[in-house]
Amino acid sequence: MHSENKGFSLMHDEYFSHSNKTGEPTNNNARRVMRKLPIIIIVALIGLYLILFIDTNSVVRNAKDIMTGDAIGVVTDGTPLHRYNIKSDFPDSTIEAEITRLFVLHDFLDGYIWVKYYYKATSSSNDYILSGAGPLVSRWKIHRVKGRWEIVEIDEKP
Repeated sequence: MHSENKGFSLMHDEYFSHSNKTGEPTNNNARRVMRKLPIIIIVALIGLYLILFIDTNSVVRNAKDIMTGDAIGVVTDGTPLHRYNIKSDFPDSTIEAEITRLFVLHDFLDGYIWVKYYYKATSSSNDYILSGAGPLVSRWKIHRVKGRWEIVEIDEKP
């Protein structure tokens, strides 16, 4: 007893081979994949960049906490981040700061982050501005130490 399968089959010759007007066989599936390949590559690159970008969230958060004085127990003396420790210079001030990442490039061990930032330190009564800067563009050289990113060098052009 032989039953004929009328459904779709991946092994069916018509699925793999079609002929064009000249009678030559063509592969429409390969053409479809080739048309989608640039989109697949772009999506993969965007996904990779998002991973690189999100992986550095802690660095930016740490720098902002140091700027605003929210980093409790963090010693910045002798580190590149000491320049952002505004609270140590104005202990009775209110500090407003914002850091925006412009670009991130790293290999999960070493890399760079380009940021734009500003800060403003005002008197505790908000009567006058004690200090401020920005917006400034800065390049931070980063290195992963025991699973955490650390800023090892800061390059800013005046």
